[in-house]
Amino acid sequence: MDFSSWVEQGLQGEPSEEGLYYMCRRGMSEYIRCNLGVNIWHPPETPCPDAAFSKSFGEHGEKLAHSLVFPYRDPTGRLVLLEMRDTRTKRLYKYSFTKGQHAHFGGIPWMMPYLWAGQIPIVVEGFFDLVALVRVYRGPVLVAGTADLNQEQTKFLTRWCDTVMLGLDNDSIGRKSQSKLSQSLAKAGLRVLELSYTGYKDPGAVWDQGGQDLLDSVFGQRLPVKGMTDGCDAMESW
Repeated sequence: MDFSSWVEQGLQGEPSEEGLYYMCRRGMSEYIRCNLGVNIWHPPETPCPDAAFSKSFGEHGEKLAHSLVFPYRDPTGRLVLLEMRDTRTKRLYKYSFTKGQHAHFGGIPWMMPYLWAGQIPIVVEGFFDLVALVRVYRGPVLVAGTADLNQEQTKFLTRWCDTVMLGLDNDSIGRKSQSKLSQSLAKAGLRVLELSYTGYKDPGAVWDQGGQDLLDSVFGQRLPVKGMTDGCDAMESW
């Protein structure tokens, strides 16, 4: 068994009650969770075939037993990066499957049909930013995992759209990063919009502080379409 298949085993199974509570509190419905492929880690019975992963997290990944695992995939659905958040200690880990640059995002392949339909993608830093925004926007939301994009991620965006909206962290570092990334994407030929949420660090924080009502209040006029959490896959314009 190769490493990718082994990891996929660890993402199977039902989330623990503790994990479900954490995800629900952060706004992640079962519909969103399943489409993202997010789950609490379930240590596979077979030993991990990757020595570096075993050294960091145990032969069966047992050190991640209470961790929420977020997969980053490329457009083919291949796993490129894992982000693991311990729901008890809140510690964050990342593990890359391959070296080099890849066109990977959190939210793929779920968001691909919305890109194919010509919807404007919103690029955010974290998965819970995506979780918040899909409640108020029926369109593609892509998780970069950082405040920057590599060349392959930029090429991916230029292939599927001519306009992109950025929703990075609203702090001094995030604003500087957003300005730099805006210039980089503009040089690549993209029209760049910026999502505003004055007074909040990021879209996920809007949910955390006020739930759906606050999301509607903050983003309702900027993203005037219903969210996608009802399970409907119909496309709507911006």
